[in-house]
Amino acid sequence: MRSKVTDNPSLRNALRSAHFSREKDETGGDWPFRVMKRVRVIGPMAAPGFWPDFERLVWRLAPVSCMLALALATLLLLNIGSGFHEDYLGTVTSELDQPTMVELLGLES
Repeated sequence: MRSKVTDNPSLRNALRSAHFSREKDETGGDWPFRVMKRVRVIGPMAAPGFWPDFERLVWRLAPVSCMLALALATLLLLNIGSGFHEDYLGTVTSELDQPTMVELLGLES
């Protein structure tokens, strides 16, 4: 995978010219500061396209989505009754006791 430095030609050219100027000139104590000043003049690298913007949006929304999911799950658990007065198994067994067509027509053997 290529780095972002090699994909940005203006940054690559600036770093290359700074490196070659180091060999020609005397390198004083302020040389790194001058190089970084030239790099800052170029500005931040912008990755054009849909996916970098989408990735940034997803990572900004991920903590909010997690907190919202936790809050809704907590509300759901608090609003669900204890279930001791409800007979869930009775509901299932009453569905099983419904007569079938064979029983209604009396075709049992």
